[in-house]
Amino acid sequence: MKKILDILFCGAFVLLLLLPLTLTNFKKNQSSELDNSYLPEIDWSASVPIRERIGQMEEYLNMRIGFREPALDLYVRLNDRLFGLMDHPIYMYGKEGYVFQATDNYLADYQHLNLDPEWTEHFVGWLQQFSDMAHASGAEFWYTLIPDKKTVYSEYFPDGYNVYGTVSRTDQLLEALSRTDVDWFYALDTLKEAKQHTQVANVKYDAGHWNDNGAFVTVQAVLELLRQRHPEIPPLERSEFTITTTHKDSLQTSHFPIDEDVPLYTRRHTESEEHPEWLRQTLRFPEKESYRTHYVNPSHPELPKLLVIHDSYLINKECFFLDHFSEVTFIHRYNLKGPHIFEEYLELVDPDVVIYENPERSLPIRFDPEQ
Repeated sequence: MKKILDILFCGAFVLLLLLPLTLTNFKKNQSSELDNSYLPEIDWSASVPIRERIGQMEEYLNMRIGFREPALDLYVRLNDRLFGLMDHPIYMYGKEGYVFQATDNYLADYQHLNLDPEWTEHFVGWLQQFSDMAHASGAEFWYTLIPDKKTVYSEYFPDGYNVYGTVSRTDQLLEALSRTDVDWFYALDTLKEAKQHTQVANVKYDAGHWNDNGAFVTVQAVLELLRQRHPEIPPLERSEFTITTTHKDSLQTSHFPIDEDVPLYTRRHTESEEHPEWLRQTLRFPEKESYRTHYVNPSHPELPKLLVIHDSYLINKECFFLDHFSEVTFIHRYNLKGPHIFEEYLELVDPDVVIYENPERSLPIRFDPEQ
């Protein structure tokens, strides 16, 4: 009897070892909610060296094996509950309960490890070209740079990350922009002033972005700049919104438990109408389409038309622009692969104002010159 029990125990143990392998996710184009990224693939082309392919296979199995996310989720929860530590792929604790991103590019930007003068000149050259093209079409062009939470709330960033030198990539970028005739706006002073009386980035939830308070004050400042040349644009007022809070019980793209009420701005009324069919019929997008929206305000055709090329900071933030323009078109910058596509957008949208936005940690490295 004991021998049979030993055999059954060994069989069950082997089964437990093999079960995660049998549940490995072999599907293509899969994403991980825990890591906020796509799961790795294996490049089977003959040009890939064997050593590199072995590394790809190891990463493939590590990231796709069965029960990985539930096991990591439990591990993260226990670390937080027992030791007050956040051992998470994309988040980390700061001071006084603040949560910050812990991705490589986020930390490299904080530590000034991503300085690249050649890249800076290259990117600013693209912005100058976009600005010239916009002006040639009769549109105003504004480059808007949004500081990360680590810059606005640097006093809460965790200790232990050495900062090398006093010059950041943002400093390099702004210095290069100052040598051009590109109109630009860096929202740091606006957000730092606003944070004295309101929370412009949540303590925990959505650590990579601002909240609705931060979005409101920044868009308000941008519209005031635009009103200097377009006084017909109405100023942005808080009275346009119902301001409430919404409860969050976990971090964004994570099961990590939190208990936080975050601000929510809801437009009381809008005369603007969304026209998704116009986007499908008019604009050209790559096979994997990114975020894009189009609104028309039929009650005020005399107002300027706005085109916003943006990053994740302005996703679902159209409410702060609606009814201040006759048309509002939002296109994620991933759809913008080069000057020829930008020129096409200018021709098809025919904007009076173009805003190009991105956060300081996530700047385009290269545009495809053939598109």
